[in-house]
Amino acid sequence: MKSYHPKNALVVMALLLLTVCVSSALAQELRTARPPLPPPPVQWAAQGDYLYVLDARFIHQYSMSDMRLKQTLPLPEPEIVSSTAANGNGPPIPPPRMSLLAQGDDLYVLDFRSIHKYKLPGLDFDQTVILADPEEAAQ
Repeated sequence: MKSYHPKNALVVMALLLLTVCVSSALAQELRTARPPLPPPPVQWAAQGDYLYVLDARFIHQYSMSDMRLKQTLPLPEPEIVSSTAANGNGPPIPPPRMSLLAQGDDLYVLDFRSIHKYKLPGLDFDQTVILADPEEAAQ
């Protein structure tokens, strides 16, 4: 018969204590972690025989007659809007409010503080206009 040694009990107790400490630290970190931000909502507009869908940072062009995807274009990269966003301190910046408007031969995409203009029906990029900062405009 094998004899019981007190050193084995000490090792088992130390491992058990270490496991409890690590798991409690991980549980605390999970409780205090920020939930992920939801993606921006999908926007859409129709013009002529085409449906334009703004999804995250892409514009998708569909033919309305057969609902086939014709092309997908990425939006221009947004400008960093604050030092808090740039260095990662402070609360996270929510997803930008984006919207889409088809008017005549043009498609306008409002992207937080800029408006991107595309020529239709080919989705040819025309220009980007940066909107004035409301705080600067009030002064």
